[in-house]
Amino acid sequence: MIQEVHLTSQQMWSAALVTAVIDIVFVGILIWRIKPARFRQSLGPLVVISAAFWTFMLWLPVWSYWTSCYGYIFPEWVRWITPIYGLIIGALLAPLFWWLGMRLPGHPVLTVAILGGLHSLPGHMHGIYGRDMLEKCPLLTDVSAASALIFGVFEFIFYWCVVLTLTALIVSMRERRRRVQRDGGTSGDGT
Repeated sequence: MIQEVHLTSQQMWSAALVTAVIDIVFVGILIWRIKPARFRQSLGPLVVISAAFWTFMLWLPVWSYWTSCYGYIFPEWVRWITPIYGLIIGALLAPLFWWLGMRLPGHPVLTVAILGGLHSLPGHMHGIYGRDMLEKCPLLTDVSAASALIFGVFEFIFYWCVVLTLTALIVSMRERRRRVQRDGGTSGDGT
């Protein structure tokens, strides 16, 4: 017989701490590697990567944990629309975060990371307070709202760092391709 897993508040607080440390390092590396000028060039790829990423990231957990979690709080039809929701969310938030990143003080990567973490709050608060997720989902009955919400912020900072990393790779590849085309097909190293 398979024993059912129950997360606890302590586990969520510990996961939040570990994720926060990872986020600090990840954001620091991205600030070092993605200069504001490069970030300015990233709008198109950011929207595409974000839409694809959030489509996948909303589809995967809902389908993977439907019977152990999400099925307790959502009607069956929600399972089928999560990819569309992810596509819309990713395509709408990316240009908004990009625009704010270009206009608010500080490094745009830090702005996107902070906004990305805050992006977790409406959905998680709806699940916790609007759908009683912590009471209905057996996996989460021993988890406090505060620990779940704080973990979610750091979790989503990490996700947006992944989006920024993939975007930076696409922008870098695009710049390299343009440079090769401009230089007549040579790679710049004599070949």
